Amino acid sequence: MSTELRIVATAANEFEAELISGVLTEAGIESTMELANTGIGGRVGGGGGARDIYVRPEDLERANEVLSETQDQGEEEDADG
Repeated sequence: MSTELRIVATAANEFEAELISGVLTEAGIESTMELANTGIGGRVGGGGGARDIYVRPEDLERANEVLSETQDQGEEEDADG
């Protein structure tokens, strides 16, 4: 992956980050994640906490589209249910 990665999403925890990363992988978009910057305290150690999901700059637009489509589908399913 390029060293100039862009944040495409921030997940509440590692599980959610894995789900987002899986959606991107299914769309053919390579991604990586790391603990999100939590503000004044900096990055939090340990396994918990928010995660930033990164993609290459050239994949950012498509990644946003894929995640938007996935969110729209989830909202439609919620409205139907």
